[in-house]
Amino acid sequence: MKYQITNFLDVDTVEISKEKVTLIAHMDSASSQSSHKMKVALVADQDDILELCTDYIEALKPDDWEAKIFGTLEEARAWVG
Repeated sequence: MKYQITNFLDVDTVEISKEKVTLIAHMDSASSQSSHKMKVALVADQDDILELCTDYIEALKPDDWEAKIFGTLEEARAWVG
């Protein structure tokens, strides 16, 4: 797998803590050792979800993974190529 697109555009509410988001990012970082050169596109437009996406990106930080936030699926698809 070379990329992931996570679409939060239709999400109404989020019930996850920053700590759990950080845990997910750390698990993904561990996965980066076997899935090199991964692109992670996060699609969101609500402030609370954007904040969680930013928390995820800050906690991720693997050398071979690149993550960005987009406002539309089209932008995300263009970025992952």
